[in-house]
Amino acid sequence: MSETVGAPDVVVIGSGVGGLTAGGYLARAGLRVALYEKHSKLGGYMQYFGTEPTWDSDTHLIPGCGPGSWFHDLLAEIGALRRVELIPLEPAFRILLPQDDVLVPADGERFRAELSAAFPAEAEGIRRFFTDVNRIGREFLALRHGPPTEGPAARYYDRTAADLLNDTVRNERLRAILAATWQFGGLPPTQLSALQFALNFHLYHQQGGPCAARTGVKALSQALAEVITEHGGSVALRARVTRILRERGRAVGVELEDGTRVSCRAVISNVSPHETFERMLGGNAGPAIRYAPLQFVTSISAMQVHLLTDLPAELPARTTLMCDTNALEDAWSGLMRAEPMFGAFVCSILTHGDPERAPGKTMVSLMALQPYMREDRWHAPWDARRGPLYRTLPEYQTQKEAFGDRLVEAAERLIPGLRQRTLARRVATPLTMERYTFNTAGAAFGWANLPQQCGPYRPGPETPIRSLFLAGHWTFPGGNIPPAMMSGRFAAEAALKYLERG
Repeated sequence: MSETVGAPDVVVIGSGVGGLTAGGYLARAGLRVALYEKHSKLGGYMQYFGTEPTWDSDTHLIPGCGPGSWFHDLLAEIGALRRVELIPLEPAFRILLPQDDVLVPADGERFRAELSAAFPAEAEGIRRFFTDVNRIGREFLALRHGPPTEGPAARYYDRTAADLLNDTVRNERLRAILAATWQFGGLPPTQLSALQFALNFHLYHQQGGPCAARTGVKALSQALAEVITEHGGSVALRARVTRILRERGRAVGVELEDGTRVSCRAVISNVSPHETFERMLGGNAGPAIRYAPLQFVTSISAMQVHLLTDLPAELPARTTLMCDTNALEDAWSGLMRAEPMFGAFVCSILTHGDPERAPGKTMVSLMALQPYMREDRWHAPWDARRGPLYRTLPEYQTQKEAFGDRLVEAAERLIPGLRQRTLARRVATPLTMERYTFNTAGAAFGWANLPQQCGPYRPGPETPIRSLFLAGHWTFPGGNIPPAMMSGRFAAEAALKYLERG
């Protein structure tokens, strides 16, 4: 088939939250938008799977949901806020360390006061820490224009989270508490960008507290897609884009897997830069395009175990950040070596605050950072990693289930009897992440959140090809739902500016 179909103004490739947000902005601005998603479900890392109850594939905790927050205001701007019911979370989450069990309040100032009371000798350092990270968070979006020249962002834009912590507080237990969200950044504090760490801290603690979407994140992806379709756009599933068409240095359309060609005035790619530049623009698609960030380091991936149980949901928070040592670098090393197997992981109770999602049952999701190259791509041949074949390989299945067993075993420290009371179980590996999202190497955070790859160094939406723009966690401001949504807004603004120039 080589049919050419009608000409939208903008084609969006991929339905991650960045692509959906970009499409929503452009559709509301009066442009004709066509979004193409290769999978049978919307959302990228924000997709769901299974039948009732449905499971969130990744995102269980949305940071910063209060009025004035990035998340709240972005949803409101494009008309999606009224379409999704958000569940405020109190406590925000739980931190479980060897000597500390902390229920983190949703209010950041209350959290600061409680830490100051628990560590009175560190009260001034705690004050300076909160002041610095919150100023970085408030001023973060200005970093898209270049390195900062003053304030804490200027001091830390090329330094690590450990540097920021060491400059403000001395107590090791306190540092471990403040750094507990390192698992949401994909690196230990000694490697994690101070700016990205500060942004995450600010989003979780100073933008109204985290929330969850009732019935799961599918409600959020569906709400964003409805904005596109209700403003005259289209959203197509099972429609994989294989080529970006170009003429005279401009993107002029896309070609689908079935040969259908779609002409347009601009393209927004919400898939990985590797997929965009090496596959859709490489090979037989035309002369190679040099995109400098392809030299960046890709982030770590993760594995997950999803459990439906008949246990009562008795944990005090929806999400628990578990780490069996205050030496967070050691926890990271253990995850990389698989010794100890799961000394750090995240446990989320999806029915916490949303019991009607699975009446009489408890839905548990466990997540642990894991390298894509574990045992040579989890015993899967290179050419089998993106299709269904790898799932049939005995070596892969054996390792996947063994790792799942050990993650559940680790979680029984939180939920005794979890294995015996499990009714259904699904295990996902980095190969699962790559297959369903096409994020290179199952990258959970796009580019790794190293100092030299975050803040002013993170690439923006513009590319060497006029009328081709990028959105998603590979671009500024980075990973997590609100930043990825903001990247979609920036991509939409860049596309609009280009189209207005004609």
